[in-house]
Amino acid sequence: MIKKRRQENQDLPSAKSKSLTAKASSNKNTTIPSKTNINAGHVSELFEAGEYKATVDLLKSYEISENNRPNSNNIRFYDILIECFFHIKEFKKAIDCSNSVLKIDPKNLMILAKKASSQRMSGATSQAIRTLEEALAISPNNPALLYNLGNALQDNKEIERALNTYQASITAGNSSPECYRNYGSLLLEERRYNEALAIASEGYEKNMQDIKILILFTDCLCIQQSYDKAYSIICARSKPNNDKDAALLYAMRSQCLDGLGDKKESINLAEEADLLDPNNTHIKFQLASLYTYNGHLDKSKDILEQIIKKDLLNFEAHRRLSHLTRYSSEHYHYKQLRALYNKQVNQLGDDHLKLLHFALAKAAEDSKEFTEASFHLAEGNRLVNIDAAKHFNFSDWMQTAFKHLEIDRIFCAKPEMIKDKTRGNNMVFIVGMPRSGSTLTENILSMKENALDLGETNAFQIAVDHLEEKKILSAEMLDKLYELYFSRLNIKPTDYSLITDKSLYNWRFAGLIMHCFPGAKIIHSYRNPLDNMLSIFKAFFPLGNEYAFDLESIFKVYQLQAQCMNHYKKRHPNQFINSCYEELVSNPQASIKKLINYLGIEWSDYFLRPEQSNRKVSTTSSVEVRQPIHSKSIKKWEQFSQLLQPYADEFKRLGYEID
Repeated sequence: MIKKRRQENQDLPSAKSKSLTAKASSNKNTTIPSKTNINAGHVSELFEAGEYKATVDLLKSYEISENNRPNSNNIRFYDILIECFFHIKEFKKAIDCSNSVLKIDPKNLMILAKKASSQRMSGATSQAIRTLEEALAISPNNPALLYNLGNALQDNKEIERALNTYQASITAGNSSPECYRNYGSLLLEERRYNEALAIASEGYEKNMQDIKILILFTDCLCIQQSYDKAYSIICARSKPNNDKDAALLYAMRSQCLDGLGDKKESINLAEEADLLDPNNTHIKFQLASLYTYNGHLDKSKDILEQIIKKDLLNFEAHRRLSHLTRYSSEHYHYKQLRALYNKQVNQLGDDHLKLLHFALAKAAEDSKEFTEASFHLAEGNRLVNIDAAKHFNFSDWMQTAFKHLEIDRIFCAKPEMIKDKTRGNNMVFIVGMPRSGSTLTENILSMKENALDLGETNAFQIAVDHLEEKKILSAEMLDKLYELYFSRLNIKPTDYSLITDKSLYNWRFAGLIMHCFPGAKIIHSYRNPLDNMLSIFKAFFPLGNEYAFDLESIFKVYQLQAQCMNHYKKRHPNQFINSCYEELVSNPQASIKKLINYLGIEWSDYFLRPEQSNRKVSTTSSVEVRQPIHSKSIKKWEQFSQLLQPYADEFKRLGYEID
């Protein structure tokens, strides 16, 4: 499912943990203290029933408490007391009791592990790491200790060490689903998709009855667009014994069918999942996204308002709701967001604060409070970019772009390698920068009868990556690319009158596309570069757009894209169509007719009403495309000139038209 995955925090070792008790200190025993006749059976009964507060009270009556000193005869009961304190979130008491036990039994692994868990949950992550390292010095390669250390390192943002430690725990014999889930989820967050899939697959093989490891495995498959395989695995799963697990399976089936294009059944399954587990916020977010993508905006707002009503501090719900709302200065939600910011700004962590900044930026802009909007927009992006910048390397973008310019040059010099010059004659590839009007263009073309819009599929890039190692520039390579592309899409091109592929970053492979599909057309979608930069900066993009949170990076990528497109247009003048956003929205009738005529499509007035399309739109333009064509976004950058003026000056110097 598309969300940030929460680390499994239930890592407190139980008194029954074999991997720790096997090497615990020999001083630990079950002797009943002679001073007080403890009813050990009653203590165990309450503890095993999860009555932790009652267990604490009972132990206190036996003088087993944080205010009494343990001895070698009653450590067993202090062990139980510490675990009870953990579960009732009395972490300081758990730590204090642990320290008391460790004074007389310093090598007690169980107590060291519980102390570390309490330290971690109280926010003392660095101390938890030191405690676990102390325990591992006593018992090297202990799988449970390594797992707990991996969790603490992840909390401490020591990502590479955390990944290595999870792997060490598995190598040492830890086959628990929790370890595989945390390991695989962290790999996903780090965009290491192939490694995540391998770990999730291994974890699933060892824990086939665990619902959450199944969800992680199929989620990894969906990220790689293997929706058919993921769906078959989910459907083969026997019906769970409880509603919560059933809800997870329905939600995952919904995600698979959404990827396969069955939007109606996808929504039905997500609605069923929400009914089965109405308290699962992730399922509600999934359902809200499906409603938004498919044009049911009011239903999406209702779901998000439900989440906020239950949890006012759910800032992801606030951010999403802001995207669906038109604000004035007196709007209740704008006032609510401002109040939350004024009250919570110094208490919130960056993950929550960045979401609040983006929500406030949208509300302030709608209310024409542009100075306030600029502040929140800059701060929200700054916080996101702390992590995103680690995953963006402009040199890699340049290397990919220049390499494919050279491949295009080689193919252009050998036209005899192009066998079938009509191949792809019902295909249109839309390329350019995000937020350049490309979704509007695709929506217009989707009004053609029997047209198929693929959206932002990465099928061509995957096909290119598959052949990358071979580096064989031949007619056979082009044939293979063609086969891999449609195999990935699982469609027959002859079944449709028109196929549109709006994978915008295909501008890097535009020449190769032209040679692979010589009958196709490429539409280059572009707009005023400053409006384009602003729109990207406001978008809060998902994975794969890591440059989008830094204006300097956006500026560089925009220029690279523009320069590459200029080269390709000179080499393939008859296959490119320019689609200028400003012309499209200022004079839609003339611009759309010109576009349709150039593509050789029979005219219909439906093309002038793209907002009536019932297609799914799962991009950041999912709200805008439901509105009639308008020109409100032209020159909007001037309202944010305090952020963009330096780039306006630079674009002018480079010869761009920005007025």
